[in-house]
Amino acid sequence: MLATGIRSVLGIKVFGADLGEIGRISRSIEQALAVVPGTRSAFAERTTGGYYLNFTVKRDAIARHGLTVGDVQDIIESAIGGAPVSQTVEGRERYSINVRYVRDERSDLQSLGRGARRAPGGAQIPLAELADISVSTAPPSIHDENGQIAGYVFVDVAGRDLGGYVADAKKAVDERVQLPPGYHLEWAGQFQYFERASARLAIVVPFTLLSCSSCST
Repeated sequence: MLATGIRSVLGIKVFGADLGEIGRISRSIEQALAVVPGTRSAFAERTTGGYYLNFTVKRDAIARHGLTVGDVQDIIESAIGGAPVSQTVEGRERYSINVRYVRDERSDLQSLGRGARRAPGGAQIPLAELADISVSTAPPSIHDENGQIAGYVFVDVAGRDLGGYVADAKKAVDERVQLPPGYHLEWAGQFQYFERASARLAIVVPFTLLSCSSCST
Protein backbone atom coordinates (compact mmCIF):
# COMPACT_ATOMS: atom_id res chain seq x y z
CA MET A 1 0.00 0.00 0.00
CA LEU A 2 2.81 2.42 0.87
CA ALA A 3 4.55 1.78 -2.47
CA THR A 4 1.51 1.95 -4.78
CA GLY A 5 -1.02 4.07 -2.85
CA ILE A 6 -3.64 1.32 -3.29
CA ARG A 7 -5.27 -0.08 -0.14
CA SER A 8 -6.44 -3.31 -1.81
CA VAL A 9 -4.94 -6.21 -3.74
CA LEU A 10 -5.81 -4.56 -7.05
CA GLY A 11 -6.54 -0.97 -7.94
CA ILE A 12 -7.33 1.10 -11.00
CA LYS A 13 -6.12 4.68 -11.32
CA VAL A 14 -8.17 6.98 -13.53
CA PHE A 15 -6.20 9.93 -14.88
CA GLY A 16 -7.67 13.06 -16.43
CA ALA A 17 -8.25 16.78 -16.11
CA ASP A 18 -11.72 17.07 -14.53
CA LEU A 19 -12.59 15.56 -11.12
CA GLY A 20 -16.26 15.24 -11.98
CA GLU A 21 -15.51 13.23 -15.12
CA ILE A 22 -12.95 11.12 -13.25
CA GLY A 23 -15.61 10.33 -10.65
CA ARG A 24 -18.10 9.31 -13.36
CA ILE A 25 -15.55 7.00 -15.03
CA SER A 26 -14.57 5.49 -11.67
CA ARG A 27 -18.20 4.69 -10.82
CA SER A 28 -18.67 3.11 -14.25
CA ILE A 29 -15.63 0.91 -13.64
CA GLU A 30 -17.04 -0.05 -10.24
CA GLN A 31 -20.26 -1.23 -11.88
CA ALA A 32 -18.41 -3.06 -14.68
CA LEU A 33 -16.21 -5.01 -12.26
CA ALA A 34 -19.11 -6.00 -10.01
CA VAL A 35 -20.15 -8.75 -12.48
CA VAL A 36 -16.64 -10.11 -13.14
CA PRO A 37 -16.18 -13.56 -11.49
CA GLY A 38 -13.79 -13.30 -8.56
CA THR A 39 -14.75 -9.76 -7.54
CA ARG A 40 -15.29 -9.74 -3.80
CA SER A 41 -15.76 -5.97 -3.74
CA ALA A 42 -15.15 -2.97 -6.00
CA PHE A 43 -15.30 0.56 -4.64
CA ALA A 44 -14.70 3.79 -6.53
CA GLU A 45 -13.33 6.56 -4.35
CA ARG A 46 -15.78 9.49 -4.35
CA THR A 47 -14.04 12.61 -5.65
CA THR A 48 -16.65 15.22 -4.67
CA GLY A 49 -17.93 14.09 -1.27
CA GLY A 50 -16.50 16.78 1.00
CA TYR A 51 -18.55 19.67 2.45
CA TYR A 52 -16.95 23.08 2.86
CA LEU A 53 -18.08 26.27 4.57
CA ASN A 54 -17.42 29.37 2.45
CA PHE A 55 -17.23 32.99 3.59
CA THR A 56 -17.27 35.66 0.89
CA VAL A 57 -16.41 39.02 2.41
CA LYS A 58 -18.61 41.97 1.39
CA ARG A 59 -15.90 44.56 0.85
CA ASP A 60 -18.33 47.46 0.37
CA ALA A 61 -20.06 46.63 3.67
CA ILE A 62 -16.87 46.35 5.72
CA ALA A 63 -15.62 49.63 4.22
CA ARG A 64 -18.79 51.42 5.35
CA HIS A 65 -18.25 50.22 8.92
CA GLY A 66 -14.55 51.05 8.95
CA LEU A 67 -13.48 47.39 9.13
CA THR A 68 -10.95 45.33 7.18
CA VAL A 69 -10.90 41.83 5.71
CA GLY A 70 -8.62 40.83 8.59
CA ASP A 71 -11.29 41.89 11.09
CA VAL A 72 -13.82 39.58 9.45
CA GLN A 73 -11.30 36.75 9.35
CA ASP A 74 -10.75 37.18 13.08
CA ILE A 75 -14.47 36.56 13.67
CA ILE A 76 -14.40 33.43 11.53
CA GLU A 77 -11.26 32.14 13.23
CA SER A 78 -12.60 32.64 16.74
CA ALA A 79 -16.08 31.27 15.93
CA ILE A 80 -15.03 28.08 14.08
CA GLY A 81 -11.36 27.33 14.57
CA GLY A 82 -10.95 28.83 18.01
CA ALA A 83 -8.83 31.80 19.08
CA PRO A 84 -6.21 31.55 21.85
CA VAL A 85 -7.12 33.80 24.78
CA SER A 86 -4.78 32.62 27.51
CA GLN A 87 -2.43 29.88 28.68
CA THR A 88 -2.56 27.49 31.59
CA VAL A 89 0.58 26.34 33.39
CA GLU A 90 0.57 22.92 35.03
CA GLY A 91 3.98 22.23 36.45
CA ARG A 92 6.42 22.11 33.54
CA GLU A 93 3.58 21.85 31.03
CA ARG A 94 1.83 24.72 29.28
CA TYR A 95 -1.47 24.50 27.46
CA SER A 96 -3.18 27.08 25.26
CA ILE A 97 -6.75 28.05 26.14
CA ASN A 98 -8.87 28.50 23.00
CA VAL A 99 -12.39 29.88 22.81
CA ARG A 100 -14.87 29.11 20.05
CA TYR A 101 -18.58 28.47 19.47
CA VAL A 102 -20.10 25.22 20.71
CA ARG A 103 -20.63 22.52 18.06
CA ASP A 104 -24.34 23.26 17.49
CA GLU A 105 -23.62 26.94 16.92
CA ARG A 106 -20.73 26.18 14.53
CA SER A 107 -22.94 23.82 12.51
CA ASP A 108 -25.74 26.34 11.94
CA LEU A 109 -25.30 29.05 9.29
CA GLN A 110 -27.74 31.43 10.99
CA SER A 111 -25.91 31.13 14.30
CA LEU A 112 -22.61 31.86 12.57
CA GLY A 113 -24.16 34.87 10.91
CA ARG A 114 -25.10 36.33 14.30
CA GLY A 115 -21.46 36.46 15.38
CA ALA A 116 -20.67 40.15 15.85
CA ARG A 117 -17.64 42.38 15.37
CA ARG A 118 -17.24 45.70 17.13
CA ALA A 119 -16.86 48.56 14.64
CA PRO A 120 -14.60 51.56 15.37
CA GLY A 121 -17.74 53.56 16.29
CA GLY A 122 -18.71 51.00 18.96
CA ALA A 123 -21.58 49.31 17.10
CA GLN A 124 -21.79 45.49 17.03
CA ILE A 125 -22.00 44.38 13.39
CA PRO A 126 -23.29 40.81 12.71
CA LEU A 127 -21.11 38.62 10.51
CA ALA A 128 -24.05 38.09 8.13
CA GLU A 129 -23.82 41.80 7.18
CA LEU A 130 -20.11 41.54 6.50
CA ALA A 131 -19.90 38.28 4.54
CA ASP A 132 -22.00 35.83 2.57
CA ILE A 133 -22.00 32.37 4.20
CA SER A 134 -22.62 29.24 2.12
CA VAL A 135 -21.91 25.52 2.00
CA SER A 136 -20.45 23.79 -1.05
CA THR A 137 -19.29 20.31 -2.00
CA ALA A 138 -15.75 19.67 -3.20
CA PRO A 139 -13.16 16.89 -3.16
CA PRO A 140 -12.20 15.70 0.34
CA SER A 141 -8.75 15.03 -1.10
CA ILE A 142 -7.10 15.20 -4.53
CA HIS A 143 -4.63 12.64 -5.82
CA ASP A 144 -1.96 13.98 -8.12
CA GLU A 145 0.50 11.75 -9.98
CA ASN A 146 2.92 12.74 -12.72
CA GLY A 147 1.27 16.13 -13.00
CA GLN A 148 -2.23 14.68 -13.54
CA ILE A 149 -5.30 14.41 -11.32
CA ALA A 150 -6.19 10.83 -10.45
CA GLY A 151 -9.12 8.90 -8.99
CA TYR A 152 -8.82 5.42 -7.45
CA VAL A 153 -10.96 2.30 -7.76
CA PHE A 154 -10.18 -0.33 -5.10
CA VAL A 155 -10.80 -3.99 -5.99
CA ASP A 156 -10.64 -7.03 -3.71
CA VAL A 157 -10.21 -10.37 -5.50
CA ALA A 158 -11.08 -13.81 -4.10
CA GLY A 159 -11.02 -17.34 -5.49
CA ARG A 160 -9.02 -16.57 -8.63
CA ASP A 161 -5.44 -16.02 -9.69
CA LEU A 162 -4.64 -12.35 -10.06
CA GLY A 163 -3.38 -12.55 -13.63
CA GLY A 164 -6.49 -14.30 -14.96
CA TYR A 165 -8.79 -11.96 -13.06
CA VAL A 166 -7.08 -8.85 -14.42
CA ALA A 167 -7.40 -10.16 -17.99
CA ASP A 168 -11.18 -10.59 -17.56
CA ALA A 169 -11.47 -7.27 -15.70
CA LYS A 170 -9.68 -5.38 -18.47
CA LYS A 171 -12.00 -6.94 -21.04
CA ALA A 172 -15.10 -5.96 -19.03
CA VAL A 173 -13.87 -2.38 -18.56
CA ASP A 174 -13.00 -2.02 -22.27
CA GLU A 175 -16.48 -3.21 -23.25
CA ARG A 176 -18.52 -1.17 -20.77
CA VAL A 177 -16.56 2.00 -19.99
CA GLN A 178 -15.97 4.73 -22.56
CA LEU A 179 -12.98 6.97 -21.88
CA PRO A 180 -13.18 10.53 -23.24
CA PRO A 181 -10.11 11.97 -25.00
CA GLY A 182 -7.39 12.90 -22.52
CA TYR A 183 -8.34 10.23 -19.95
CA HIS A 184 -6.56 6.92 -19.36
CA LEU A 185 -6.34 4.06 -16.86
CA GLU A 186 -3.49 2.45 -14.96
CA TRP A 187 -3.78 -0.91 -13.20
CA ALA A 188 -1.97 -0.85 -9.87
CA GLY A 189 -1.60 -2.65 -6.55
CA GLN A 190 -0.03 -6.09 -6.21
CA PHE A 191 -0.68 -6.58 -9.93
CA GLN A 192 2.21 -4.22 -10.64
CA TYR A 193 4.62 -6.59 -8.91
CA PHE A 194 3.06 -9.55 -10.71
CA GLU A 195 3.76 -7.90 -14.07
CA ARG A 196 7.33 -7.04 -13.12
CA ALA A 197 8.01 -10.58 -11.94
CA SER A 198 6.53 -12.03 -15.14
CA ALA A 199 8.71 -9.75 -17.28
CA ARG A 200 11.84 -10.79 -15.39
CA LEU A 201 10.99 -14.49 -15.56
CA ALA A 202 10.44 -14.20 -19.30
CA ILE A 203 14.13 -13.30 -19.56
CA VAL A 204 15.65 -15.29 -16.69
CA VAL A 205 14.00 -18.68 -17.37
CA PRO A 206 15.05 -19.00 -21.07
CA PHE A 207 18.53 -17.76 -20.19
CA THR A 208 18.80 -20.33 -17.37
CA LEU A 209 17.62 -23.17 -19.62
CA LEU A 210 20.05 -22.09 -22.31
CA SER A 211 22.89 -22.01 -19.81
CA CYS A 212 22.00 -25.48 -18.50
CA SER A 213 21.83 -26.94 -22.00
CA SER A 214 25.23 -25.45 -22.81
CA CYS A 215 26.72 -26.98 -19.67
CA SER A 216 25.31 -30.43 -20.47
CA THR A 217 26.79 -30.42 -23.96
